[in-house]
Order: sequence, then structure tokens, then C-alpha cells
Amino acid sequence: MRGKRLSIGLVFIFLFSLSSFSLAKEGGFEREDIVFPDNSIFLDRNGEILRFIPDENGQRHIWLSGKDIPDIVKNAFIAAEDERFYNHNGVDFKAVIRALRDNLREGRIVSGASTISQQVVRLIYPHERTYKDKIIEIFRSGRLEENLSKDGILEQYLNRVPMGNNIVGINLASIVYFNKSIADLSVAEAAVLASLPKAPGQLNPYGKSRGKLLKRKNWVLSRMLEQGYLTEEEFKKSMGCEIVFNEKTSFPNKAQHLVDLLIARGTGLFGKHYTTLDSNLQKEVEKLLNSHKTRLASRGASQAAAIIVHNPTMEVLVSVGSFSYSEKDSGYNNGTIAFRSAGSTIKPLLYAQALEQGYTVSSLLEDVLRRYWTPFGSYSPDNFDRKEYGPVTMRVALGNSLNISAIRMVEAIEIEPVYQLLQRVNLINNQRNGAEHYGLGLVIGNAEVSLEQLVSVYAMFANEGVYRPLRYLKDDGTDNNADNIFSRETAYIISDILSDPSARMLIFGSVHDMNFPFKISLKTGTSTKYRDGWIIGYTPEYTVGVWIGNFDGAPTTKLSGSTGAAPIFKDIIYLLHGNAYLSSYARPENVTETEVCGISGMKPGPYCNYVTRELFIKGTEPVETCTFHKNEKYFHELPTTYAGWIYEKNKQVSSGSYRLKGFSRNLENVFQEEQVNDLISDELPGIRIKNRGQKENQASNAAMDTVNKMDHYSVGAETEDRDETYTYPDNRLSITYPLPHDRFIIDKNKTAQVIRLETISYKPIKYMDWFIDGRHYARTGPPYHTYWKLEKGKHSIMAVAPDRKGDSIEVTVE
Repeated sequence: MRGKRLSIGLVFIFLFSLSSFSLAKEGGFEREDIVFPDNSIFLDRNGEILRFIPDENGQRHIWLSGKDIPDIVKNAFIAAEDERFYNHNGVDFKAVIRALRDNLREGRIVSGASTISQQVVRLIYPHERTYKDKIIEIFRSGRLEENLSKDGILEQYLNRVPMGNNIVGINLASIVYFNKSIADLSVAEAAVLASLPKAPGQLNPYGKSRGKLLKRKNWVLSRMLEQGYLTEEEFKKSMGCEIVFNEKTSFPNKAQHLVDLLIARGTGLFGKHYTTLDSNLQKEVEKLLNSHKTRLASRGASQAAAIIVHNPTMEVLVSVGSFSYSEKDSGYNNGTIAFRSAGSTIKPLLYAQALEQGYTVSSLLEDVLRRYWTPFGSYSPDNFDRKEYGPVTMRVALGNSLNISAIRMVEAIEIEPVYQLLQRVNLINNQRNGAEHYGLGLVIGNAEVSLEQLVSVYAMFANEGVYRPLRYLKDDGTDNNADNIFSRETAYIISDILSDPSARMLIFGSVHDMNFPFKISLKTGTSTKYRDGWIIGYTPEYTVGVWIGNFDGAPTTKLSGSTGAAPIFKDIIYLLHGNAYLSSYARPENVTETEVCGISGMKPGPYCNYVTRELFIKGTEPVETCTFHKNEKYFHELPTTYAGWIYEKNKQVSSGSYRLKGFSRNLENVFQEEQVNDLISDELPGIRIKNRGQKENQASNAAMDTVNKMDHYSVGAETEDRDETYTYPDNRLSITYPLPHDRFIIDKNKTAQVIRLETISYKPIKYMDWFIDGRHYARTGPPYHTYWKLEKGKHSIMAVAPDRKGDSIEVTVE
């Protein structure tokens, strides 16, 4: 029997030798074949895993350089898998003979003799367990040994070896099973890892055969003792060491919106990607955001998003796209990149542009209702609280986010430079839409932007006017894309306005969540019908942006930026800074502080009762002495362009200290009821017409309220018929309503369909005359308004001052 087995063995050796020559050609090895199919790992700035995307084979692994693998781990695997690893050239022939003997005795393969080199070959070139494939494997092992050092082969093996649960390599196995880096493993834990390659599925640490795994671990320790890798004392200590496995969890899936965003923007699906995110801070902000969920839901807002940026580096530390990354309330959507109406958040850019063009913080704006022509009809912006504030400085206009003043500012510096500025800082998201598409409302909500974009812009002010894109990856190198948008002086002054609580007292004085015990620049925004609420603010260190609303665009129940987003913003700021002392911006040498009249913004005169100090870029300080206070301190004498505002203010409540320059301080002698021509008086029940100049010449307010003011639309005429750059000229009258070429539609079901003819005068005049189609219609004093009954046809309307200068327009009534 023994002779028979020997004969079979000799025959096998002969056949093996014969076939080796032909199989040698198939046993080639190419160095490029050792390139491992990579997976993608997204980590936070400190190396914490955010998401682990498997490779093409569904496996996860983290490559570890051989020099970073502790000797105790290398020795454990060598003891368990290949004790003569350093003494053979890829094949351990002693082990081969032993395996041949055992396999021949049993008539099947029951014992392996694979070296670590052979296992590496098998992991690179998977094959079936046949004698032919085994011979090819042997040849390739020899070639592997020729191409790599022993340490290189061991590095390949320890990074490729299957460790169960779709985990490949010792690095990830250490993290998953023990929640430790490979360098922190104990000898016993290293032996556990070395036990797994024998049968990764059967010896699963989370399976039912954990006892078998621990038994195998003891065997590995004994082999390490036998081979001299452990002393007797180390062996005994390791045998008594308790093995504590990490609780089984799914692979990390954190900051999902951010990782999705990076993948969508082309961050490679292979390799290790260190993001700028701070996982701990991200987690805190996620909790904080969700603590406001019930409050917001009660007012109709189902979602919120937040971003925190470190200004000096422009690194995004936190990016929360919704309350939860789920189907609920469309939570898979990313609120940080969703395009929404900007509300008033763009206004700081408008006023910064104005400063660059020579305007100053004390430049006066008329916060008085006006109607403007647009290609889509007439446009009359309102302030958030539906009030007009008359003469306001730029500081007051920006601080209180006054829409009327913002439109006047756009009109003054023109829309095209503002549009180009927004293009430059990437706030125009559809380049096919030119400035005319957005119109004057570009800065009060007509543009759609994302929270991500707004945070970049506000960080620009924090960075002294230098615009840089946000950084999501530690090594993206975007610092090269810096663009100096504004001067240091402009950025400093805008930041000062936005950090000044007194500047926003008119509208936001009672908003607790916008007041801090330290200086922080901030701006809110609210879109039409309260669909979106924004707040973006910054310190020298951080810029924080918050959005609240609904992803489907549904309106909230009057949640604004100040009531919806500001409470979240305040919590985040305290999370970042607490009550600690904050650094402040150094005032540029070219910025000076000068006294101005707090009402007119001019150089204060002897009768200016309210004097304040204001910031100016050197050379732009006011030189004209205040014209509002010429004779005494109490009254503010305004130009006649404010006549309509003072009239409405006096009629509704009180004009206070405001008076019209060039007229009596007794407004009873200045204003008379808006004139209603006797041709239409019979159709306006309750309105009494008196001779002009009588005290009784006042129509009752109640009767005037019954006038059905026409709803109308404006239709743009041909280019040659309409001057699209229409501006109010100096030193004469300007008709402010109707607008040139307005078109009105008469409703047959209504009577007394009238409109109010409105004009402004740029100098004091006692009266002006209205002419309709060349015929005198009415003579009116301040505020120079009258009513006109609509009649079908084309009509010429003219307003003429006593000096025969005036203005005329044409309208159509259908």
C-alpha cells in the first residue's frame, strides 16, 4: 500500500514537472496588477469617517503603509499564516510536501500550503482551487518575490486580506471591531485579527461562533510563543486579556447632504477625501436646528438649513441641509444649495457698490413711495412694515432693510453696475437673464440665490472685501481664486452698519434674537408671502447663515428672517463664541469719523439739534452745511419732493417736526384736500367741493375711502415711444403717476373709476396746473395731487408750474 502511494506521488511529480513548462507562460506577473481597486472615504477635518463608499466589489478598506503597521501585528499574521515567510522565495516546499501527503491520503484537498506570497497572488488573481491554477499561482509567487521586498509583500497582504463583514485589510478591521487605530491594538487583539483569515465568515466576531474565534486567537498566541515573538510572560498576559468587541454598527453616514454635494460636484469616487467639516460641531448644530423644529412647524415652516464658515480659511465647518436626511418633509433636499428668493439679503452689496461710487453712509435717500415702470408693469415697492420713513441716511436704510430706499439707491447708481457686481460674486444663477429681467427689484428679492452663495458673499465683508469661494476639502487649493471686490474701507463701513443695533431700531429694535452683548454684523431677509426666512451674520472668525422655509415653496405663517431664522442664528453664535470677548476689525487708516446732522446727513449747522458721528472714507466727508435746520432747532424743513409724504403723515397721524421748506410751518395753511374736479364730483358721493382757499375745503376721509382706485397694468410701448431710462429731471415738475404709456382697463361693473394724478416739484411752488388733452383740468397746491375719472381713448396729461415748466405723459384707457 505504501509503495502504491509512493508511485502515485512520483507520477504526480513527473506530471507537475512536465506541465510546468507550458503553465509557466500563464504564470506571468505584471507590477501594475498590484494596484488595489480603491474605494472612497470621506472624512472630517480630524479624520473621523463621514461616509465609506465600497469599491466595485462591494468591499471597504483603508490602505495602510507598511511602515505604519506595528511589528506585533505583522508577527501575529506571520505566526498564523506563514512561519517561514522570511526564509522562502514565495513557496514553502516543506509545507507543499506536507500538504501533498495529507491530500493524497484523503483523496481530496484538505490541507493548504499557501504562503503569504501565494495568498497575495490569489487575492490579485482570483482562481479556482485546482492543481493547474495552483501551479500558475506558484510561478506568480516567484515573480512577486522578484518584484517586491518581503515588507512590500506583507504590506500587500495585510491590506488585502478578507476580514469578514465585507471588510478588507487590518486597518479597517481594527477600527470596526475594536474602535481603535492599528497602533493601539493589544497583542491579544492583534491575534484576533490574525485569526480571521482562516475562515472570515465562520469566525465572524458578531456571529454565533465567537467562541471558535477566541479559541483560534489562543492558538495564534501559542504559535507566536513557539516562534519566539512572545516571551512566556507576554504570552500569559495576552491569554488572560479580555477581548472587548466594538458594538456592531452600520458604517458611518454623516453629513449626508455635504457628501452628496461633493460627489455631485465631481469629487472622485476613489481615495481618501479630507473635508473641512468638524463632525463634533456639525452634530451640535444638527441638534440645535432640530430643537427649533416644533416652533417653526407651528408657523408653517417644515425645514431649515445652516452653514458655518471659518473666515480666514473659508473652510466650511458645518453644513446642515435639512432637519433630517430622509423622505420626511423632502429632507433629502439640500437647503444649503437650493435656489430661493434672496429677500433683502443682497442689500449690503448694493450699498457697498454705492460707497465705491462715491456715496457715503450719510447720503440721504427718499424713503417715499414711488411707482416705477418695468417691462412687466408698474412697480411700487413697500417697506416690510408698510410704512414710509421720509429722509433716511444710508446707515438707517441698510440697518432697517428699507425696500423703498434700496430701490432709490438702485435708481441712483443704475441697475447694470449692480447686476455686474452680483455676477462677479456668483449670485446670478441664470446667465441668460440680464439686468432688465430682474429690474429694480434685483436687490429686494427678484434674484434667486442659495445659502451657500450668500455665506460666501458675507464672508467677503468679513475678509476686508476679498471674495473667495467656500472650501469643502482641505486640499482643494481655492485660495488662488481670490477676487478683491471692495476696498477695505468699504468692507469696514458696511460691517459697522450691519453690527450697529441703533441703525436697525426702526424695524428690528424689539427683536431680541438680533441683539448680542458683543459686536456681530448681521442681515436678515424675507421673501414674498413669507416663503423664505434668512439671516446671515459674521464676526472676524466665523460667518453663519441660516435659512428656514419649505422646500415646496409653500408660504409660512408670517415667519420672517428675524422671527424664524434669527433664534437659530443666535443659538449658533453662542455655541461658537459663548459670552467670550470677540476680536474686532481694525479700522483702516483711511476711514475717519466726523460729526453730521442726524436728520439730513450733512455737516451740522448751529440749529441742528440731533448731531451724531459717522464714518467716512477720507475725502468724502460732507462739506455742505445742513439745509434742514436754517433758523431753529425744532423743525426739519424738507425739500418739496417730500410734500406727498408729509401730507400723508399729517393726514394719518401727525407730521411731527417735519415741514416743507419755503412754506408756512402751519400745515393747515399748506395742505388742502387733494383736488377732485367738479366734473366728477357728482359721481363721488359724500365729497364736498369748496372754493380753493377756504378752511372748509376738505373732503371727508371716509368719503375718500369710497373712491374705487383702478387696478391697472402698464404695457411697454415700442422702444421709440418709451424712454426706458426715464428719470426725474431737476428744477421742474415730474409726473410720478400715471407712468408714461400706462394702459388702463375700465370695468363696466364699476362706477366712478378714478385714478389719482400725482406729481412732485423739485422747488417750492404755491400751485401747479393740470391739463387733460390740452384743456385745463385742475389747479393744486402741495402735495399737487388730484383725481381724474377715466375715459376711453388716448389722453395727454400735463402738469405745469407757474414758471411754465412742467412735465407731460400719455396714457391709454380701454
